[in-house]
Amino acid sequence: MGGAASLWLGPATPLSAVLATYLLFSIFLGTVNPPITNTALHAGRCDEPQSSAV
Repeated sequence: MGGAASLWLGPATPLSAVLATYLLFSIFLGTVNPPITNTALHAGRCDEPQSSAV
């Protein structure tokens, strides 16, 4: 989504449009990245037995 929005950016694009595109790209990455990271980190740990604190 952010990548598609940045396709029309060029040397004559106003700074406000560039910043708005970067904001859109950042919001998209911030929304998508944490679930992917959590899945990757916890996928291998599901089969491990839970250790109890002594």
